[in-house]
Amino acid sequence: MTPKQYGKGRREETGLREQLLLILDLRHVNSFLSVPRFRYEGFTRVPDLVQEGDWLFTIDLKSGYHHVDIHPAFWRFLGFSLQGQDYQFLSLPFGLATAPFMFTLLIKQISKRWHRRGIRLIPYVDDILFISATRAEALHNRSIIIADLAAVGFVVNFKKSQLAPAQSLKFLGLLLDTRTTTFSNTWIFLMNDAILVVVDRLTKMAHFTAYKTTITAEQTAKLFLTNIVRLYDIPSAIISDRDPWFTSNFWTKTLQQYGTRLQLSMPYHLQSDGQTERTNQIMEQLIRTTCTDPTQWEDALPLIKFACNNAP
Repeated sequence: MTPKQYGKGRREETGLREQLLLILDLRHVNSFLSVPRFRYEGFTRVPDLVQEGDWLFTIDLKSGYHHVDIHPAFWRFLGFSLQGQDYQFLSLPFGLATAPFMFTLLIKQISKRWHRRGIRLIPYVDDILFISATRAEALHNRSIIIADLAAVGFVVNFKKSQLAPAQSLKFLGLLLDTRTTTFSNTWIFLMNDAILVVVDRLTKMAHFTAYKTTITAEQTAKLFLTNIVRLYDIPSAIISDRDPWFTSNFWTKTLQQYGTRLQLSMPYHLQSDGQTERTNQIMEQLIRTTCTDPTQWEDALPLIKFACNNAP
């Protein structure tokens, strides 16, 4: 049992008392699972979808994971003991490595129905922000959405949802005000959410640079110039993954002008870029062990870089 995390300042904002979550220790089962890579939608889409004068409401799904049934053939893998009694999870538990991906995929399938109706929404796991042009439209959409959620077996958490349409509300810690299209608590938009890992193949020196996943290919090039080229000069070759930034026309044309060869790696092919992949694993382990507060990982990045580059 572990205290439920509400995010930065969210418990104080909502007045919610601390709750305990039952998280199943499935490390052995997870070692046999292949977890697909995916990205959550969330506050990064707010500036693109929210317009001045819009009406907003939010819906929080109560115990979202526990409304997703598990096929009976897999119940035996989700057993646990508690106070001398044996139990099995019949629904999606917290602790299963593929649970976030499967739940997000399920929400996306439900969202397609709303997209076809022209409803604007931003889902983030079990928190969903809905956007409407008028208050009447918001009320109409709300009745449709609640009915659709009930039809597929989800339960709305009325205490944590804000169902009354408003032009000012909080979503994922961000205060939205469509009367002025301003966003307070802009730490969310300023906060980096990814790490650019570069390893020099000659010196084995690793460099970690925090950035936002919303940056463009041009901004990626500037990031590389500022943090890598200034230290090592223009490289003769770069081995990278097939991220859209590195396969974009801007990036490839820029490297061609400087005479740098771009060599794209393949998934699960350690011979091409195994050194960087191993560095990623070490960096992730150090972040987990040194950052008791997940929101402070960027502050620990310089020390993590020092530890990686000076380990015996």
